[in-house]
Amino acid sequence: MWTRQIAATLIEQKYGLKLGVTAVGRLLARLGLSPQKPLQRAYQRDPQAIERWQHETYPGIAAAARQSGAEIYFWDESGFCADAVQGKTWGVRGNTPVIERPGQRQSISAASAVNAKGAFGSPPTKGG
Repeated sequence: MWTRQIAATLIEQKYGLKLGVTAVGRLLARLGLSPQKPLQRAYQRDPQAIERWQHETYPGIAAAARQSGAEIYFWDESGFCADAVQGKTWGVRGNTPVIERPGQRQSISAASAVNAKGAFGSPPTKGG
């Protein structure tokens, strides 16, 4: 996580130039960098598995659902978690930095299912 203060310290150590954080911010902006909140990605993420799901697995599921007249619902959850709050760092404009972190977390969650048309569903009941 890069801050203007960290960049200023590095510039001073490497080049012997002492710059204030405002000057460092202007310099970083002139270099095409801007402060950004990084996206968080689990380091266990598997890009090939995601690609297979998007281009092979899901289209097959969608075709089978259409053929049988079924609806597909996407299950999601949200809630409060005990993850560390990440601040902003500097990165090239238009290229959001990514922070790798553990995928496991402690949280209290609420869950729901929604289809592509925005309709909400309820979880299946036992035996039904």
